Amino acid sequence: MFKTLGVVITYRETEMTKKAIKSLISADVDVALVFNGWDESYRGWLDNLEQYIDFKFLNKNNVGFCRGNNQAMRLAIEKNYDYVFLLNNDAWIEEDCIKELIRKCKGNVGLLQPKVYKAWDKKLLDTTGLIFRYGNKYSWENGLGYVIDRGQNEIDEGQYDEVYNIVGCCACATLYKVKMIKEVGLFWEGLWSQGEDVEFSWRAYKHGWKAKFVPEAVSYHWRGYSLKKEKSEILGKSIRNLKKLWSVLSYRNWALTLLRHGNRKQKFFTGFMWMYVGYKSWFGKRLGRDDVEGKYIWLCSLALLSENYLSLMEMNYKILFESCGIQVGCLYND
Repeated sequence: MFKTLGVVITYRETEMTKKAIKSLISADVDVALVFNGWDESYRGWLDNLEQYIDFKFLNKNNVGFCRGNNQAMRLAIEKNYDYVFLLNNDAWIEEDCIKELIRKCKGNVGLLQPKVYKAWDKKLLDTTGLIFRYGNKYSWENGLGYVIDRGQNEIDEGQYDEVYNIVGCCACATLYKVKMIKEVGLFWEGLWSQGEDVEFSWRAYKHGWKAKFVPEAVSYHWRGYSLKKEKSEILGKSIRNLKKLWSVLSYRNWALTLLRHGNRKQKFFTGFMWMYVGYKSWFGKRLGRDDVEGKYIWLCSLALLSENYLSLMEMNYKILFESCGIQVGCLYND
């Protein structure tokens, strides 16, 4: 019998988090809760779930997705678990999901992705794993552009009903072999959140581990649930800045990932592509459209084309983090 630790991480959201935790209980695994932004006003909610939770990490600050999940993954290593299953607070799984993933976890397969549907539509796909947008989509060496969720927003008509090797797994619902984590390391905390699963997948590949999609395993995901609640007390006054950060953070984190793992062709392709995207975004702002901040995309493109711009990119992102009340210290630490 394999020991599996299911991990749910949340930032001051309780309704969907409860559903995620209960789905792990149905899957018959131990449960760890990582609660970012904790204060005693949530004590009553936690007391009602205490019977379902084996381990908890109550972080007063919003330490981010990477550091929060790393707390639980360190615990899994210390307690000699065989697997870690990461589950977003806005996701849940079917009862046999984890068992189906473990059944396919053989040899050098270390990361496994279930078939993930949109939470509101059981026929609309959210992800079937990670692939590149351009080039050889299933190759870390020859993929181009950026990494995307395969099948996202497609109607499920059986086109992804085969077990398949993918480049990586989306961490909204994914199984990691603990043996692999020991060898590869934890999430890169300098990324804070977004794209950490991509960087981790690339690092795992470089250590000889494979990622696999398993269609028999099923999960559901309400992507961006908390950010969609604009008037929610969860986010308070920082909602506008946090949405702004969220809209441009993926550019920064993909740039850092390419600088760490990518080849010259990959860096230049994405750098020049983002120059165009940044200009289009800036021009959209000039016309009054509610678009992402072109300045940040430009900075990321410049960092890819010349690492001399890396410190300038990080300085601007540090200001953006602090506008959200997030103290991150030194963001980039290779």
